[in-house]
Amino acid sequence: MTTFAALGLNKTLQANLKRIGYKKPTYIQEHSIGAVLSGTDTYAIAPTGTGKTAAYLLPTLQELSQHDHSEAQVRPIRGLFLVPTRELAQQVHDSINLYGKDLGLRTISIFGGVRIASQINRFKRGSDIIVATPKRLIDLIKSKAITLAHIEHFVMDEADRLVSMGIHQELRSILEQIPKKAQKVLFSATDSKALAKF
Repeated sequence: MTTFAALGLNKTLQANLKRIGYKKPTYIQEHSIGAVLSGTDTYAIAPTGTGKTAAYLLPTLQELSQHDHSEAQVRPIRGLFLVPTRELAQQVHDSINLYGKDLGLRTISIFGGVRIASQINRFKRGSDIIVATPKRLIDLIKSKAITLAHIEHFVMDEADRLVSMGIHQELRSILEQIPKKAQKVLFSATDSKALAKF
């Protein structure tokens, strides 16, 4: 039986998983955690409910925690998780807090339906990670509240839904602002023609 330790996750993450009752990796976790940890670009397809959020969060959180920016006056944004909806942004943010306990990472989620001024204020001290919906992310970039110049890990969750929203131009605009050397990870519930084309 494969274990989270055998996949290369550190002791802090293993302890957090044990605390919340995770005993062994799911199929998608077993086959993608190592790939993401290796730093290679990764494209994975897994149905909803198979543990894909942990499959990309666990290795990405581990990689981001390797460098401590807690003493920086303004933390550079190094991890970007792009999601299609406000609800998913909140779920991913909650999962980061759950899996990433004691890693010392700061996370901010941004999405529409909230006054943009209040979200801009949250970036005064920066953040290691942002979880964002595309249009609100672009609004914040245009207002110069944030920059993607320091992104090291970029993840699109529910990528099939993102590309089906008719916002290809916005998605490409975001990609253009992410450093080419950044790791790019796409997780999707389905493998659509639109996603393959994107």
